[in-house]
Amino acid sequence: EYMGEHSRQIMAHVTKITDFASSKWVKLQTFTYVDAAGQERSWDVAARTTRSGHSEVDAVDILALVSGGTLKETHTLIVTQFRPPLNRQVVELPAGLIDAGESPETAALRELLEETGYHGEVAQLLTPTCLSPGMTNERTQTVVVKIDLNDPRNHNPIPSQEETENISTHLVPLSRLSASLKELEGKGCEVYSGLQLLAVGLDLKAQLGL
Repeated sequence: EYMGEHSRQIMAHVTKITDFASSKWVKLQTFTYVDAAGQERSWDVAARTTRSGHSEVDAVDILALVSGGTLKETHTLIVTQFRPPLNRQVVELPAGLIDAGESPETAALRELLEETGYHGEVAQLLTPTCLSPGMTNERTQTVVVKIDLNDPRNHNPIPSQEETENISTHLVPLSRLSASLKELEGKGCEVYSGLQLLAVGLDLKAQLGL
């Protein structure tokens, strides 16, 4: 019975997309679709205007694995920046839009350098994921990047952020990620859901001895 329900859901599909408003970065669209019962319906969607070509991915998140130097264990990089839609500082992974002609890997290394000043090496490219599928078709791809603090380029990292960016970088032990996020929440920050889930996963791994 479960497989039958799943099969019926697969039949649902979008038949038409209509733009009705747009700005430089975002456009509003109405998706006309046929649901699993064969009924035609509509859904309002916020979409990015920056998706290029035939790509189905808008942006990258960078999960940094930092080692070397004086570090005794693997660290990661998290960033804080003011997000106007939430009217507060948000704790996130380094991230950014994919420029036209860029691969996710190239975009990740570029954004990492621009936002944090660190040079890295791509270790893994994860499959694309959705962010808020009830409101937007935005999709991101997480790129795992290794950063070696023994690399001379990483001895004094200097970001090259855009004029509109004011991003602070935090180097934290993976083993203390959850505690670090709670500390920042205590200072009034809000945590990006993907980062929070990463922290919960690491906690569960430690608690369950996996």
